[in-house]
Amino acid sequence: MKGYLVSMLLFCIACGSAPKQKAIEILEKGTKDGSVIVRVQAAEGLARVGRTQYMGMLYTIIEDGDRVGMAAALTSLCELQVKTYSPIVVSLTEHTDPLIRTEAYRLISVMDDDRCRDVLIKGAYDALAKIRMISYDGLEKFQDKDAIFDGLRDVDPLVRIAAAQALGRMGEQEMKDFVHNEMNGEENDVWCHSVIALAEMGDTSVIPDIRSRLFSAPWGVRLAAVEALLIMKIHDGVLVLHEALQSDDPFAREHAVNILKKYEISETTQLLKGVVYDEYINVSVAAIEALVQYGTKEEQRLFAELMEAPNPLVQIAAAAAYLQGE
Repeated sequence: MKGYLVSMLLFCIACGSAPKQKAIEILEKGTKDGSVIVRVQAAEGLARVGRTQYMGMLYTIIEDGDRVGMAAALTSLCELQVKTYSPIVVSLTEHTDPLIRTEAYRLISVMDDDRCRDVLIKGAYDALAKIRMISYDGLEKFQDKDAIFDGLRDVDPLVRIAAAQALGRMGEQEMKDFVHNEMNGEENDVWCHSVIALAEMGDTSVIPDIRSRLFSAPWGVRLAAVEALLIMKIHDGVLVLHEALQSDDPFAREHAVNILKKYEISETTQLLKGVVYDEYINVSVAAIEALVQYGTKEEQRLFAELMEAPNPLVQIAAAAAYLQGE
């Protein structure tokens, strides 16, 4: 009897360790893949589960000079919320490629270092509106209201809204009226950014307008409305997320999954489990990453199953998710 119990114990230990070992092997193998995107994702996955030496690999990829690899590695470091100052990243704010420059600024905006303030002030005058938006957002942590107020006069309405949003989070109550004035136009992007900004400022007066667009607008507007309500802890738009996850539009599915990565909504768990098999890899990977936050044994079994997926990026996402749930 004692021998039987020992055998069963060893069997259970082996079953438990097998998926974990497989996950590690998938990620380590991925760091040697011929595709730089696969290498970046594998390194990010290993860094995410505590193997911080793989962040060094991401910096090495940045130094290699491959455009796709540089942008992907910068994005991964930002996803990892790396806050350590990096002269290499700062130098890339001068890069001629707009994608690399944008991702460099995005990473600098999360760094905790006073030297980043001057870099972000420079970014506030970049030719790309996206970089100006990122810069004003990043300047918030330095409480540099004077620099951010300059953004209210920008030629691009989305930049003006981003500056007002940062000031609103810093307690400037008049920014609510400023954003309301900006959103009077008919451009969908302006409305979407405006309602997110107002939701962050706790402006409940915008709720009726948000609710009126939940079910009768393009997907981008509907999903921005859902997120704005979720920011205010209102779940009226959960049904819209259900519809988006089941829609024929891959961009709507991806947008919905990315919202679910930010907000834990138990009612959508089963739908997310179906989306992990989506034909569009971005949707599948984002769904796996969204499910990590639930952390039950059922999700772990799903991640173990997805480690057998044909696409290496899905395998890597599943392996990283499995190890995060350990």
